[in-house]
Amino acid sequence: DFSPYSVISTYQDKINFGTLRLDDSKIAKKIMLILLIMGRGNKSSQLSVLTLYNYFYSAIRPLSQFSEQNNISLMKSLFSEKFILKYLYVNRKDTTKLRFLARLLKYLCESYNIIHNIQSVFTNEIKQFVEYSRKKNEENSEQTLLIPSRIYLYGIKKRWEHIDNINQYINSLSDFFEQFLSNRGFGSTMAMITKYNLIPSQYVKWTDAVSQFQLSKLFSIYEVKNRRSFAKFLNLIYSTCFHQLLTYSWMRRNEALSLNNNCLITTLTESGTVLKLLGKTTKLTPSFEETAWITSSRVESLINILNKLNHVITKIYEIDFESFPLFPKTGFLKPKDENNIILKSSLWMRDAQVKDELPLDILQITITEDDKKELEKLNPLKTDESIEIGNVWNFSYHQYRRSLVVYALQSGMVSIGGLQQQMKHLFIDMTMYYGNNSHNAENLFKPEKVLSREYQETKTELQTL
Repeated sequence: DFSPYSVISTYQDKINFGTLRLDDSKIAKKIMLILLIMGRGNKSSQLSVLTLYNYFYSAIRPLSQFSEQNNISLMKSLFSEKFILKYLYVNRKDTTKLRFLARLLKYLCESYNIIHNIQSVFTNEIKQFVEYSRKKNEENSEQTLLIPSRIYLYGIKKRWEHIDNINQYINSLSDFFEQFLSNRGFGSTMAMITKYNLIPSQYVKWTDAVSQFQLSKLFSIYEVKNRRSFAKFLNLIYSTCFHQLLTYSWMRRNEALSLNNNCLITTLTESGTVLKLLGKTTKLTPSFEETAWITSSRVESLINILNKLNHVITKIYEIDFESFPLFPKTGFLKPKDENNIILKSSLWMRDAQVKDELPLDILQITITEDDKKELEKLNPLKTDESIEIGNVWNFSYHQYRRSLVVYALQSGMVSIGGLQQQMKHLFIDMTMYYGNNSHNAENLFKPEKVLSREYQETKTELQTL
């Protein structure tokens, strides 16, 4: 369990050796211990939790499973060029498996008899096959789908409607949330009073609780009818804010999850006031490094919502507000005595896989014939069945990064260097790759478009990066 050492807690913090044969498990543990203690990444930094996770799940475990299928031990397979080449051929289209096994074999060979006595093989034939397969995979790789301009703009507009609506009620909503967390009988039922052995004075009927904080209209809109649906409603608020923050910052998912409640800062420049989000990235250095992303003043409203709700959580749970994550785990949306949250800061971040959000109009995000034609221009190599006419668009977090790069480059008003800095790309080639086919994109920065005003606030700063 590496969660105490991980900046962002995810399923990738756990390594389960029990999935291997007993003898293979012993060898795997020895290799992982060697990597943990002696392994080094770029600039001689210690290997990250994610890298260790990938060594096990992308190299050691798959090789062990393949060895078992071929009635050979993991120890023997590491030292058989013929077997390694057979394994690599079967997995030739999986670049991650190729990369991590090649790294592992190379390291084991170089450190044999110096650090350990595990024999392995890393010949020129293996090296050349891995390199050849990697290049072929790159040639055939498909970029992240670009969001069609119509759906992209609708999503932004609708999420702002939700956020602006919630902001009108945020003081009452946060007060209601405090009562919800501190008293199980608040908005509950008599059956729950009996179940949890609560005193009758703690009982406040749901309708009375809602009326007390004047939330009847808001809860009617979002169909919040009881304590369970209220917790779900809060979860959807956090998710909607997460989607919108990615749209307006170009951050990666884990970078946004690294934000704390004091992340928004204001700086004065020659061009005026600039808002920045302070977070962490691993893309500029091997370890997490604090950096900043320029954003729009519109983001203040969603940060305000999250701060208000997080003030309640940190008060009830007696946690420092400023260091508490902007997007905490959903377990914090339950009363303190009702959940099993382990109070370690590394476990506070939100599950990176939560993608549900406040409702969008299904008809507005259903792919039309025009959407499909646009996608074919912007993603000429993409053959994904999910982009068929009549299918509902499935938003993914990384789509926001590529979409905004393409639309920003199409406008011709943002430099490629500025985009590189904003996206925290180490090499400008990657930024250019993201922007492929931008000349075919719609111009979403026209005065009448929803992104125009926000762009005007940030363009000068971006151009000077």
